[in-house]
Amino acid sequence: MVLAVVLSVWCAVANAVEVDAPAPNWLGNTPTGKPIDYYRDSVGQVTVLLFWATWCPYCSALMPHLQKVADRFAAADVRFFALDVWEDGDPVEYLAERGYTFELILDATPIAARYGVKGTPGLLVVDRNRHVRWIRSSGMSEGDVAASVAATIESLLTETEKPAT
Repeated sequence: MVLAVVLSVWCAVANAVEVDAPAPNWLGNTPTGKPIDYYRDSVGQVTVLLFWATWCPYCSALMPHLQKVADRFAAADVRFFALDVWEDGDPVEYLAERGYTFELILDATPIAARYGVKGTPGLLVVDRNRHVRWIRSSGMSEGDVAASVAATIESLLTETEKPAT
């Protein structure tokens, strides 16, 4: 029994995505049923992946700050995905009531597992070549997280490397 627990914890940690590692591809659906193939649909774009849930107080505190970052880069080639996980509420209503413009992906718990996300909010910034370039560390204030995300995006937008196809 103890061995099974140790192995499952080790496997979960071994599957966690790290900075500079390739971001795993994923398939998800928007609330309208539109399928999203992450690799196909984000070619050449910087992406922000937020793993969140309506019941998460840390997500509620962080999201207004992230919306300001999304607004700042609205004209740039940056996509913000809100990947809803472990949900028991209505994520569509939640985002609409608060005026958030993130691209909502429903039922994203399997995607979180592929990324090694075990809690909310999970937050990553991925470059145009689909490599993870920043991961939220626990203990950061919402303002510091937003500033770090914005600085990472700014840096990635000014890089001249050719995007992968």
